[in-house]
Amino acid sequence: MPKPDKNGPSFGQAASHISDVQLRHTLSPDNQANTILFDNFALRLLPGGPPIVSRTLSVVFPLTKVSAETPLTLQLRGDVSLLDGARATLVYRVLGETHVLDPLLAANGSHADYSKELNLTVRPGDDLAMTFLIALDRDAAHPSAEGLLTVDSVDMALGPGKA
Repeated sequence: MPKPDKNGPSFGQAASHISDVQLRHTLSPDNQANTILFDNFALRLLPGGPPIVSRTLSVVFPLTKVSAETPLTLQLRGDVSLLDGARATLVYRVLGETHVLDPLLAANGSHADYSKELNLTVRPGDDLAMTFLIALDRDAAHPSAEGLLTVDSVDMALGPGKA
């Protein structure tokens, strides 16, 4: 196992976010990996409720010692459950790039865990700014369609081969 490089690019100690979403994060000993765990970043579509529901979260992690372009790997994980006629969408914006998972899962009464990996590049002076939008909706033919969408965690690693 390589010796931790405390002088390389790293995550700062504290995140900045304003939201009712509860989160906690854990840094690796060298501060080059970071895991965010969400306690309540979830959304439910209920029969008789609005036909579309959404929720957003923005969070910023300071980055330090980034003196050159540095690879960043993110692994986003969660769970989705949809009854016939319900649809789930996840949009996330990281380092100025927008990524859309739509449909997140086929609307056929299915349930699944999801995992999405992103490979990005951090530039000197960047902070890790992330915005997530989760949404559920139903089609007109299924007025009682239900759904549940959660974002459980985000794993992040700075540097080549850190994922």
